[in-house]
Parts: sequence; structure tokens; C-alpha cells
Amino acid sequence: MLKFKQAKRTRDYELTVLTPGDFTSTEQQKALDAVTALVKKLGGKIKATEDWGKRDLAYTIQKQAKRYRQAVYTHSLISLSAEQAIELTKQLELMMGVIRHLLVLADPTDPTKATEIKQRERK
Repeated sequence: MLKFKQAKRTRDYELTVLTPGDFTSTEQQKALDAVTALVKKLGGKIKATEDWGKRDLAYTIQKQAKRYRQAVYTHSLISLSAEQAIELTKQLELMMGVIRHLLVLADPTDPTKATEIKQRERK
């Protein structure tokens, strides 16, 4: 019996990553580079990235014996398969420079989000 390898269906996701607000710019960049490298290692593609800046957190987050009251928010549009998305969330939970993350499906009926980010990057 022949078995056909099914092509993996990729979907667009929105990834928001919170990194510590007390990181220096080089530490911040290292953490974001690690996230980018992880997405590429899993076979995903980063379509657009936007820095939302440093913000106060609604509540204190404790991770690895540290308390965080501020975080730097970074939002990305990425393309992954479902299996890759599951593995990405597992790896992000273990990553040292990431306080929190949120990975959700991008709304296919609202392409303005991707367009807005790409237009801001051009400026």
C-alpha cells in the first residue's frame, strides 16, 4: 500500500513576546534574535515585526526567582504549520529571555494588520 506524504498546511499567526523591561538594548536584541532563530529553525517564516515598546504590566510576573513590573512588547506576524506552532509555544516557555508570549491565529478576514505593520516598517 502506498502512503502519500501530506503537505503541511501553513497558517498565519500573530506572536506577541514580552521580554524584561530592565534588559539593555543588546540583551533585548539577543532575546529577540533567539526567538527569530527558533521560528526559522522550526521551518517558519517571519513576515513582519513591530516593537510596541516598554510598558508597565497590569500585575507583577514572577519567573525564575525574579519579579517583573515592566516588559518590552514585540509583535510579529509569522507563518507556521500547526505542529510547528505547538513546538514553538513549548520552546518559548523554556526560553530565558521571554517573560510571557501569546501565539494566536491571525484573522484571515482582516488583512489590515499585516499591511499596517509593513507600512510602519517602511517609514
